[in-house]
Order: sequence, then C-alpha cells, then structure tokens
Amino acid sequence: MPKKLILTIVALFLVSFCLNGDCSGKGIFESTTSWVVPEDYRYKDRTRAFNDVASCATLSTTDTENQVCCYIKVKFENENNDEKYTHKGCYEVDVHYMTDNDAYDIDNLIDFIEASFDANNTNYKLVSKSISLDCSSKYLQLAGLAVLILLL
Repeated sequence: MPKKLILTIVALFLVSFCLNGDCSGKGIFESTTSWVVPEDYRYKDRTRAFNDVASCATLSTTDTENQVCCYIKVKFENENNDEKYTHKGCYEVDVHYMTDNDAYDIDNLIDFIEASFDANNTNYKLVSKSISLDCSSKYLQLAGLAVLILLL
C-alpha cells in the first residue's frame, strides 16, 4: 500500500510540474522585446505551442497580476529563398489589452509587434505576412467551466 501512495504522489507531482511553466519558455522570439527570429528557425517552421491556445493557458508570466500568457502565430516570408514559414508559440501580454480601453487596443499591439518584427528582421530579409494573438479563449474556458459547475 505505501508503494502505491508514493507512486501516486510522485505522479501527481510530475503532472503538476508539467502543467506549470513559464510563458516565455514557449516563446518564438529571441527575447520578449526583440521580436527577432532565432537563427536556427529562419528557414523552417517552428511550433512551441503544440495544442494552440491550450498550451499557453496554464503557463505563468513574469508579472502574474498584470500579464496573461497568450497564443501567438506569426506567418512570415524569408525573401532569401522566397518561402513562407509559420511560427506558433506563447507571448506575454499586459492585462490592459484585455479591457475595453481606447488607450490599450489589442489591434494596436498586433500592429506594433508586426512593425517591430519587420524592423528587427530586415537584416535577415524576413517580412511578416500575418500575426494573430489569441488571449480571450482562456477566459472563455473559465466561463464555460463556471457554467458547467452551476449546472451540476
């Protein structure tokens, strides 16, 4: 009996360790502020978030009270070989972008990331084609869970 208890505790510890992680650990850029594609991934697709939004929903951010971990998908063209690539990962976004506020608009953030991506990758001839950022599904999942609990 004690062996099963110890095995259960170890399994629960491993599962909780795998579910908790750092949002920047699944990032697709060299740093959270540079928007530069790492050298090894300028000529191939890269997926750091294999389950799309679900991969980022449980990750923690550096500022847990003022940031959320969002799913980001960047499609860009490498003009050196005229090929298009897609990178998928997680990105830390300030909570202010989740509110209905004119000063902080998620579309403005996406435009800023796109402009920064193009500016910081001109030496490598990388041009962004589309950038999508998904933060709201995390809150939709919580709302769905709340409704399910109320129905029980």
